[in-house]
Amino acid sequence: MGAARKFLLIAVIGFLFTTNLTLSQTPVVWSGKYHADSSGWNLNLSEATLVPRYLHFFAAAVAVGGLLLMLLAWLKRASDVEYRRYISRIGGRAFEYATMAQFAVGFWFLATLPEAQRALFMGGTGTATLLLITGIVAAVAALVVVGTKDGRRWGPHGQHGSIHAGARDGPQVVPAVAQGETQ
Repeated sequence: MGAARKFLLIAVIGFLFTTNLTLSQTPVVWSGKYHADSSGWNLNLSEATLVPRYLHFFAAAVAVGGLLLMLLAWLKRASDVEYRRYISRIGGRAFEYATMAQFAVGFWFLATLPEAQRALFMGGTGTATLLLITGIVAAVAALVVVGTKDGRRWGPHGQHGSIHAGARDGPQVVPAVAQGETQ
């Protein structure tokens, strides 16, 4: 089985889990669907949070997978240096891109939550609001740490220049002097 098929299978299973999760959170909807068709193939496609919820958790899974690759590269310090660097770089980039996607998808997910649930995170309760803010700050801090570990500096004009997206090689540091800036 090719890599694309494996990826597609994982994506479909994640989608099925997500739709079942949304059904479990709305027992009235589940009951109605079950009584209309008891085959078990009831998808909750009309749920407003389904797509952003799915993408939010899928991106999180990719980010955690990237961190796992970085951890494995670190644990295999005695093995081939080039291979370790390659695995660490791939894992770091997977983490960075997936975490950055989390910001857009996460705010979309938050916007689609029912008003009562959304209000909890937007100042309705101190604990939920604090957890949301802590999660955002931790994600930004993790992006900075992972970016710095890979030899880059975050920000529009970090100490070593700016980060520009390369078509083939991902983000690249462009020296400040090459951009017409002074050091």
